Amino acid sequence: METQLCGLISSFKEENGFGTLELEDGREVLFDVTACVEEPLEGQSVCVVLSAGRGGTMRAVLVEAAGQPASTRPATTLAEAIRRLQAEGIALELDAWEQRKLASELGLPGTSPAELVDVLAAYYHDSFVGDRRRGADLFVDHHGEQETCAFEAALANLLGASAVTFAGGETNVRSVDDVVDAFNEELRSIGDARRIVPLATEGEHRAYFCMALSRVMRLSALGVLRVRWDRPHLTPSEPPPRNA
Repeated sequence: METQLCGLISSFKEENGFGTLELEDGREVLFDVTACVEEPLEGQSVCVVLSAGRGGTMRAVLVEAAGQPASTRPATTLAEAIRRLQAEGIALELDAWEQRKLASELGLPGTSPAELVDVLAAYYHDSFVGDRRRGADLFVDHHGEQETCAFEAALANLLGASAVTFAGGETNVRSVDDVVDAFNEELRSIGDARRIVPLATEGEHRAYFCMALSRVMRLSALGVLRVRWDRPHLTPSEPPPRNA
C-alpha cells in the first residue's frame, strides 16, 4: 500500500546518502538518496511516496521536488510502468485484468516495475495477441533451451530489411548476445537510430526491445525499462561505423 504526502527535507548527509523528511502530518521519515529524483536539498519542499517496509515501518520510495509533472516521475508500480509503455504505443492490449491474470499465472505479486519483463514475455507469447503485438512492438526473447539459430531467425523476421545473415562457418557468434551485437552493428552501419536493447532478466531468460536509443534512455530514466547497458552500440556517442 503506497501513500503520497508532502513534506520538507529536514536533513541530508551527502557523504552517506541518507536524510530525514518531516511530513505534513508531523511524522519524520528516513529516506535514501536512491529514492530521490534529483539531489535533495535541506529545506526543500517535496512530494513523497511512502510504502510499508518490514515490520510495517513506512519508508520513502520516491522523493521529488514539489510540483514535478507526473509524466517525469519514475514509475514505482508495475501498473504505472505498463501505463508509461502504453503511452508510447507499446503493449496496448495489456489491460488491468490481463496484468493481474498474467502475474497470477507467473506467481508474481504484480506490484513492482521489476516484474515488467516477465509479464511482457508472457503477454507476447499469448496465443491471442502474441505474434501481432510482438511484431508491432519489436519485442523478442530467448530461453536457455532455444537454439541460437532459432533466435537469430526470429530476430531477422522482426527486423526485416535491417536483418543480418550469418555465414554457416562463422565462429564469432556463440550466444544470443553475440547475435544481438551483430544486428546492432548492422543497424549502426546503415545509420539506423534503433538498437536491440537487452533488458534486465533473471537466469537464462533474455529479452529485448528494438527501439531508438533516445526512447529507451527516456524509458530507463523513468524507471520503466531496466536495461543492461554493458553491450556494444548502446550509447548515442558511439564511434562511426567500421566501414564509414
